[in-house]
Amino acid sequence: TDEDGVASGLMVSVDKGGREGVVQKGYSFDRCFGPDATQGGIYSECSALLRCVCDGYNVCFLAYGQTGSGKTFTMSGPAGHSTGGRDRGVNYRALDDLFSLVHERGDTTKYTVVVSVLEIYNEQCRDLLADQGGHKIEILATGRAGQNTPDAIMHEVRSPRDVVVVMREGELNRAVGATAMNEHSSRSHS
Repeated sequence: TDEDGVASGLMVSVDKGGREGVVQKGYSFDRCFGPDATQGGIYSECSALLRCVCDGYNVCFLAYGQTGSGKTFTMSGPAGHSTGGRDRGVNYRALDDLFSLVHERGDTTKYTVVVSVLEIYNEQCRDLLADQGGHKIEILATGRAGQNTPDAIMHEVRSPRDVVVVMREGELNRAVGATAMNEHSSRSHS
């Protein structure tokens, strides 16, 4: 990364042994944040993307790193901080801005916001809102933007508070287990 945290890419060499030998994989990033980054600073870097969502584009905020590196803290903040505070996570800040934009544009555009809560664990996708406590669902590959998980349960929401209620319902069904790095690590990505 440069002094501003902008990263152009990363090359990783993986020794797969056998006939394949060393395989090189390239990754590019729009932005990387160091240990001194604040929740507000991280969100300010990606907040403009919410206008893109309301304009019909797909957007993904992703936190990536090893166990214990702060992914959950960055995205959700500390437990109980969905309603405010300087450590509030990216998810909750984005929800406030999203619903503010929906309300602001309400005279000219009708939006319907729906939430599904899915987990990818051991290369399987599970619906965490299902009555069975997270039944497996199929992810469909589509050539265009659209519904890639048509069997997922979706709840229509009208406020950040509605989203938090649905997300907490799904949280109860997440796969959690200890790792060598973190005794309370989630074993899934939802």
